[in-house]
Amino acid sequence: MAHAALLPLTAAGEAAPKTPPPAAKASAPAAPEVDSDTLPPLRYSAHVYASLPEKRSIVLNGKAWTEGDSPLPNLVVEQIQQDVTIFSFNGTTFTLAALEDWPGGKIDEEPKEE
Repeated sequence: MAHAALLPLTAAGEAAPKTPPPAAKASAPAAPEVDSDTLPPLRYSAHVYASLPEKRSIVLNGKAWTEGDSPLPNLVVEQIQQDVTIFSFNGTTFTLAALEDWPGGKIDEEPKEE
């Protein structure tokens, strides 16, 4: 009979298994202001290449992205290759070596690989 006090778990709320959604994931700090010509800094912390495109991923600013994703406005992960990732920003294609951070700034106009 002493254990009857354990039954109202939801009333106490202390032992309830439900937890609020993780605030860190919901409010990712990776949303710096983006102007139309300048790409903000990107921290490139993981690079996974696989022969199957659906298994490829990268981590930018603490969040995982796959080919076709848009981590920031006007920025698209076009292709994840073995040693580089091809991005497009405002229609300009550029590559970033695997795990190389982007310091922020304008994308140089360089010949595009097709």
